[in-house]
Amino acid sequence: MSPRLIKPIESNTDKALTYRQMKSRYNKAMKESFYFEAIAIDYAMIEDRLRSFIYHIGGLNTRNSLKLDNQTSKKFLIPLFNDYTSNKYQGINVGNISTKYNLIRAVLNWVINTEGAKDNYQAKLKFACDSLDAEDVFNCLDELEQWCKYRNEITHALMNKNLSSLYTELADKAEDGMKLATKIDSYVKAVKNGHVVRKSINLKTE
Repeated sequence: MSPRLIKPIESNTDKALTYRQMKSRYNKAMKESFYFEAIAIDYAMIEDRLRSFIYHIGGLNTRNSLKLDNQTSKKFLIPLFNDYTSNKYQGINVGNISTKYNLIRAVLNWVINTEGAKDNYQAKLKFACDSLDAEDVFNCLDELEQWCKYRNEITHALMNKNLSSLYTELADKAEDGMKLATKIDSYVKAVKNGHVVRKSINLKTE
């Protein structure tokens, strides 16, 4: 793996400070019509919140994990993901945003279609996710998928866009991105409650 070019956060205090700073920059960017910067911040927050969701359902041993690395949870989550997405791979790269939101979809699909659980991890996972409005989450992830397509177009093909069309939607898309990040954060808080899932497989809850 290539070395990081920018030092990562090292504590929850660092994390809180980064979030406050980035939210402040987002607000300033929206006020000053710097919508490209606002969308960049949106995307970073969305990525982080999706990763946090997977962390709190026990998929990641640490917040810096690059793949599903818990021996207990991945035996359940990887086949679940593969069945839901018709994916044939044995590993899941959680650095990919579409992988993250499709894994969450796979988990919620299992939650609403199963009545029992085979072990303590699955029981606690179902308990935590039952607190969510699955339809609301699915709708949010569908909106997110479309928003990401827009973000990808302006990121990778900006110079090929009609300016009138581009500027018509840019401000709204920047605002929509923050709304999505905030909504996903509410889902994270729901599954995090009491750290019941991580505790079920003896993971740290920092």
